Amino acid sequence: MSGADWDRAHVSWGDVRSLWIASTGPKGTSYRINRDHPALAAFAAGLSEKQKEFNAVLALIEQTVPVERIWLDVSESEGASRSMDDDEIEQLTSSFIELAKILPTSLAPSERVDLLLRNLPQPPMKLRKNLLEILGAAA
Repeated sequence: MSGADWDRAHVSWGDVRSLWIASTGPKGTSYRINRDHPALAAFAAGLSEKQKEFNAVLALIEQTVPVERIWLDVSESEGASRSMDDDEIEQLTSSFIELAKILPTSLAPSERVDLLLRNLPQPPMKLRKNLLEILGAAA
């Protein structure tokens, strides 16, 4: 199924949720990966025979996220966000371009970029600019 076919069949793109879903239960808060997130759903749609394995990998990630360690690290740093250096921005640019390629072609380049950057706490403007330039949109 192509990205455009998946788009029409599964999602209203204006109603995209976070990549992570927090659920509160009797044992506290747990986090699940949102399998309906457009980047994950578009990737999964292209796997055909490997759906079960992909879901198993996502479940492994969900069960091993070190929530307590992350909370401790954030509280110790007083919530300070760190900035990305040029190498990290270049690596993310390459990764996000690959994801942008599998998103539906019905999305404008700026919509693809915004969708991919939506879950980053403070995406650097340079990353957005790089992605838009590569995808052929005006920055």
